Amino acid sequence: MDKLDSDRTEREEKPSSKLQLEPIYPWKKAWQTTKAIWPQLVYISLSCMSIPQYLLFVFSSQKAAERGADFAVKNALTLENGFGILRSFLADYLSVAWIAGSLFLIGGFSIIALIGQVSRHEEPSTPKALRTALRTLFPFGLAYILVLAIASMFSLKIAVQIFPAQAIKFFGLIALILLSALPTLLVIEPRGLMRATRQALRMSYAEFTGVSKWSIFFLLMTYQILAMNLIALAEWGSLELSRLDFALGLPRESFFQVSERAPFGMSVYFTEILNVLGFTISISGFLVLSGSLVFEIYRRHTLGRTISLAI
Repeated sequence: MDKLDSDRTEREEKPSSKLQLEPIYPWKKAWQTTKAIWPQLVYISLSCMSIPQYLLFVFSSQKAAERGADFAVKNALTLENGFGILRSFLADYLSVAWIAGSLFLIGGFSIIALIGQVSRHEEPSTPKALRTALRTLFPFGLAYILVLAIASMFSLKIAVQIFPAQAIKFFGLIALILLSALPTLLVIEPRGLMRATRQALRMSYAEFTGVSKWSIFFLLMTYQILAMNLIALAEWGSLELSRLDFALGLPRESFFQVSERAPFGMSVYFTEILNVLGFTISISGFLVLSGSLVFEIYRRHTLGRTISLAI
């Protein structure tokens, strides 16, 4: 009996890499993380994501109105002049869009860095998170993301000429789900860009955890579908708000201000607020859900690998 008791005690005290992931745990972990970082989350999402997006929309709307005035000139528009106007608008848009895009990425990676601080039981620090985001993105991270996006577009252009559209959608969705772990892996290993990409696509960060890769895959897919539906809901709400005067049977001028510079009404500037907020909340929520999951899985992977090597 003493030998059996000692064997049982040894098994209980021995650390195990086969820790199961309870179904409710990822959601509970994400909720605990949100409560720990919500002041920083609101600050970063507003300053780096929502406000720059909205200002970009206002700027591009004004430029579109200015360039659109050239189209109204009768008998003065040719195909060459039309492309010239479009090129001018594209130059105006890109001159500001890169700033908004960079701030959005910095905000997103800062949120992931905050999640990492909570996962390591550190006090959440916005300046430290911003430094982590900048170290991840610059000088190589941002260029790598752009190259990866351009390569994906070229691959898609080639694929549509070879494979059926349904197959492209299917495999594209799988790739998006797998790559949703990439931002967190880049924060964990900011210098291992290619390694982080391979880990994301192969889900090798889930090895030595005792957790099925399928379980992690379906969790990431659930998070992505939830975010996409929230974005669609925000777009639907902004669309319904923009035509609320028709639903109430009121003349448009009595409900929304209309001017020559905004022929569709000034309501677009108010409905865009709902669009931007819905998009930002969806992305921030997705980052918290996926980030807290990947950090926990990576921690278990590191622990399990260490135990396996020791044994």
